[in-house]
Amino acid sequence: MAAVQDVLEEGAGAFEVSQLLFDAPVLFADDLVTAGLVSVEHQPRLRQAQARAAAAQYDSCPGQRLVVVVPITVRRSSGDEHTLVFPVAQHVGRHPEQRSCLPDLHGKNGSPCLQVGLKVHPRSEALAEGRRWRREAAAMHDQEFAWEGRSIAWSRRGTGPAVVFVHGTPFSSRVWAAYAAELSTSYTVYTWDLPGYGESSKHSEHTVDLGVHARAFAALLAHWGLDAPHVVAHDIGGGVALRTHLVEQVPFASLLLADAVAIPPSGSPFFRFVQQHPSVLTELPANAHEALLRAYISGASQRGLPAEVLDELAGPWTGPVGQQAFYRQIADYDEGYLAENEAALERLSMPVRVLWGGHDAWLPVEVGRPLAGLIPGAQWREVEGAGHLLMLDAPVAVTYEITNWLAARTHRS
Repeated sequence: MAAVQDVLEEGAGAFEVSQLLFDAPVLFADDLVTAGLVSVEHQPRLRQAQARAAAAQYDSCPGQRLVVVVPITVRRSSGDEHTLVFPVAQHVGRHPEQRSCLPDLHGKNGSPCLQVGLKVHPRSEALAEGRRWRREAAAMHDQEFAWEGRSIAWSRRGTGPAVVFVHGTPFSSRVWAAYAAELSTSYTVYTWDLPGYGESSKHSEHTVDLGVHARAFAALLAHWGLDAPHVVAHDIGGGVALRTHLVEQVPFASLLLADAVAIPPSGSPFFRFVQQHPSVLTELPANAHEALLRAYISGASQRGLPAEVLDELAGPWTGPVGQQAFYRQIADYDEGYLAENEAALERLSMPVRVLWGGHDAWLPVEVGRPLAGLIPGAQWREVEGAGHLLMLDAPVAVTYEITNWLAARTHRS
């Protein structure tokens, strides 16, 4: 394996390395691996058990007992050299005075504990940073758009070319929270919750199918006054974005589809079961519903979701209103809209990239590749080791793909 770049530059809570490649053995904390906050596409077989074994083997390594990574920022480029920039925190264990990770630190057998250029802080600071990030996600939206008797929650931050994130089901714009925060240093970033999702209204009399979402998206873009924004869409957000462009005739500058529900067939066995028995499941006891909900959402991640992330994703679907809304959005789902999208894909002329988790259990890559093949000039990218929630499973790789894609179309680094 290639050697790790030495420290290039220390900044305020950030570091830069030319590549995220590690010399083996590498010491990781369990939560680091579980959260997918390390680019393990370079080490796809690394799992929690190996992390624990490494931690036990190198426990005597001064100042290197645990490493905790907190949310990534954007990938930046300088000329032909590309770098990843993201804040890191280190639990310094028995040596709290040790405040930097130096390449000459060694553990048992004289092997390097961890060789990577980074900016480190005590674990307490890492946890504080993690809490700050989660607070940003919790307070996702500060604006509301009234549309056809509904309230659509949205937010805007940053300055620069317009980038709009669209989430899928059964999620909300929280899956894009960290990306929106970091891209806002170079772009004007818009996030919103689909009608019936997240912080948007969930009235029982309102239909929440792809046709409704596309009309809502078109109305919201008009409300924002955007002319041909760049759109990044996940899951059914991909189908929504395509219909907004193809049917509602809203222009986009570019479109990045991430594990998109865009063409038939679609829907997991659970999804189809709910469509066949919606009234049965809406009457489930609250605790049974929540257990089912959390198990379902967990299945979208290849690496497993941290408890606080699972709480955030499941939260909007709990309680009497949330439970009814969860099953209603599945019951209202109509695959006919996807067939209409598929028939019109050959008309797409904007730049399109199709990004897919290599281990997506909901929509396997065998679904994604044909989608890319139907779109003229579409680029295909597979993210190794990521499931359906690829933005949470592989944030480093997904950040690289999104920022590289946008930078090439906006001439921004």
